[in-house]
Amino acid sequence: MTTFLVYVTAAHQAEALTIGRAAVESRLAACANVLGPTTSIYEWQGEVCEEAEIALLLKTNAANLEALTAMVKDLTATTARAS
Repeated sequence: MTTFLVYVTAAHQAEALTIGRAAVESRLAACANVLGPTTSIYEWQGEVCEEAEIALLLKTNAANLEALTAMVKDLTATTARAS
């Protein structure tokens, strides 16, 4: 069975824990590793930005990849609206 590592960045520790816990509890991921603070440098609307984020790795398989991706998108959108 092929294993996929899904790399996710979260705005803060609580968001990463929420995503990781939900992924494992729903059995869409076998394991979630909240890696901790990281600095992301990226271009947004023509400007180079630098921001602190929390890195998260989710381990899953091909059968769960699409559903896991959808769940992560939904949870990050939900936490963004709550902020």
